[in-house]
This record gives sequence, C-alpha cells and structure tokens, in this order.
Amino acid sequence: IYCGIGRFYLQGEEIRVIPFIKTARVMCVHEVSAESVLVGTLSGLYLYSVTKNKILPLTQHNKLYNYRINEISDLGNGYIAAATIGAGILIINTKNYELKAQISVPNGLPSVMCQSVLVQNSNTIWVGTNKGLCRIANVLDSQKRQVSIIDINNGLASNEINGLTIIGNKLWVSTASGVSIVSLSNSWGVVGTIPVYILGINAGKKKVTLNNAAQIKYNNNNVSFSFIGLNYQYAGKLVYRYRLKGIEEKWNTTTNLSVVYNSLPKGEYTFEVGVIKPNGQINASYARYSFTILPPFWQTTWFLIIVVLIILLIIYL
Repeated sequence: IYCGIGRFYLQGEEIRVIPFIKTARVMCVHEVSAESVLVGTLSGLYLYSVTKNKILPLTQHNKLYNYRINEISDLGNGYIAAATIGAGILIINTKNYELKAQISVPNGLPSVMCQSVLVQNSNTIWVGTNKGLCRIANVLDSQKRQVSIIDINNGLASNEINGLTIIGNKLWVSTASGVSIVSLSNSWGVVGTIPVYILGINAGKKKVTLNNAAQIKYNNNNVSFSFIGLNYQYAGKLVYRYRLKGIEEKWNTTTNLSVVYNSLPKGEYTFEVGVIKPNGQINASYARYSFTILPPFWQTTWFLIIVVLIILLIIYL
C-alpha cells in the first residue's frame, strides 16, 4: 500500500488500514508478533505497535536502518533478513531490534543494491541484486559464512534480479530479461580444486621452453609469465596469487593473466602462481617454473680465471 499498512483476511473484509507517513512509501511488512509489525519503507525501517496504535522509527537502534528496505524475510530463531538499497543485507534481532550483522560488498556481495531476499532455511538465504543472484550459507555465523554469486556467466537471463520464489527444489528468479530457474540441489559455495597452468614464458623477445628449467642470458632478463586457472563457473573472475622466489617470499595478487619482472639480476628463481577461490579459500593446486638468469661473461668464473692468468703472465714477463 502506498501510504499505509493494513490487515486483511484471505476470506472476508478488511479489518482496518493504518495511515502511514506520506513521504515514506511502504515497500514491505513483516509481522513479528500479533502486537508488532515491521514496516520497510523508502526512508527506512519502522515498527508498528498494534496495542499502542503507534508507528515508531527504528533508526535510533542503528543508522543503517535509514536505508530503503525493499524486502524482509524471517530467518527464524528471532532474526530477520532485510534487503536494502545501499546497505546490502541486514540481519536484525527481532527481540531488541539490534543489528546482528551487515552483509555487504566486503563480505562477498556483488552489490549493495539488494532488491529481494528469500530464506531457504535458517542457515541459507538467497539475495537478488542489480549485479546477480547470491546464495549465502551459514548466514548467522560470520566465521563460516559463504557467499556464492550466480550471474549471466552461469546462465541467468540477466544480472538485474527483481524477485525470488521457491517451488519444490527449484529457485525461480525473476530478472529484467525474463525468468530463470536455479536448482537448489547444487553444491553452491563448494568450490573444488582449480587447476592452474603456466601457458607461456618470454625472456626479452624470445619464448622460453616450458619443458626444462631455462638458462636465460643476462641481456634477456625482462621475464614475463602468462597463466590461467580453469574454472568455467567463475571464468574471468578468478583472483591469482603469485610470487618469484629468489627476490620475494610474500604473495602478490592480480586479476590479470600475466605478470612481468624487469631487469632480473643473475641468480636462480622459481615462479609460483595459484588461485584464491571465489569463496575466499586458498586453492591447493598451483603451478611453478624454475629458471636461471646467467651472469654476463665478465662475471663468469672462466673469464676471471683467464684475466688472472693474463695478469700473472704479464708479471712473469
């Protein structure tokens, strides 16, 4: 209802309509009990007390309650999940209306613009955003929580999600480009080992063979590596971790498929590259390649021996 909330019988007449703040368009309602109703509006979260017939803003509990509330779903055990525009998903304790958790982009959501939220069970919720569909497992446990993203790369008609409903073991997803169906039986959030391969190595303008450890001349010491992790579900979204043992021990991260090391000094090196899984876990498998940068000829042992012998010959003569 645009400017009010009401209670209706499925069969029968309307009981009454409670006028609401005109500027706070009502987006959703959730009956906490026979005496209390949560109301989500364009301007935030409100509580309607049936016994007192009063509408109270809940912004004094948390400033995040000021964001537009699009949908509210019951998690059970005294918690609700609220989909917001601008603050992601808010997990709220309905006993004291304190914020239990905020799930946002830093926690794995692709966007804070959440159109809908649907509870599969007390442990798992589905979230529709403007950048794809999310499955959040262990939603109340911040240590074990897992966020999986499903988008057009996984077959969705569009990344802009408008609504969600569950029929049987299927999740029906209303998108801006039609309806998509997602199986609830998939092992969402469980990402197996992702194989990683080094595709090519260049030293200067020359290609290096991958079969054996290379010995690279000192004047070709600008070395580049290209690589790839094979996972079609998350193609183009993998984060790689890499390092070049011999000059660095700490891991670096990149979303690119290549890295370059310029002007490497003489020495022995091992390049290692792996993947950080979409659920944040470190992939067990990684690729490595060892090689040597040869010193210039004037720094070689045989050259120094010849120089010493020449000097000794000169002294002798």
